[in-house]
Amino acid sequence: TGLHVLHMIVINYRGFKVIAQCIIPGILSVDQMNCSQYGSIDDGKTVETNPEFEEIMVQVCEKLGLEDHIEVTDAENVKKRIAGSPDIKGILGSDKRKYILDLLRLSPRDLNYQGVENETCVIRPELLKLFKKSKETT
Repeated sequence: TGLHVLHMIVINYRGFKVIAQCIIPGILSVDQMNCSQYGSIDDGKTVETNPEFEEIMVQVCEKLGLEDHIEVTDAENVKKRIAGSPDIKGILGSDKRKYILDLLRLSPRDLNYQGVENETCVIRPELLKLFKKSKETT
């Protein structure tokens, strides 16, 4: 599909979880705002769209059973359509590969549960599949 993700590991060290991931090629040598091609890297203030990333993300959303056309409004009240979630980041690396970051945020947020210290929690993909299956049988 042309989608690339970074190697990532979750380390549980003395009760603390640390996420470590490799670096996108060339990301440290350029301005990150110029690399961003899709989604938002500033919590929705600006939302980037790109037809090539859109095509890839529509395929990802179809396979995961997620909404593939979401309308979002940026800080300047400009409405844009995006596949998946505006919280993901689509970045073009210096190797010309398309990288998608923060795929965890593709899952919808659970608005009924705020977790510890009001952190936002996401719904697990298994629950989405079960919910979709239950809707199909009724």
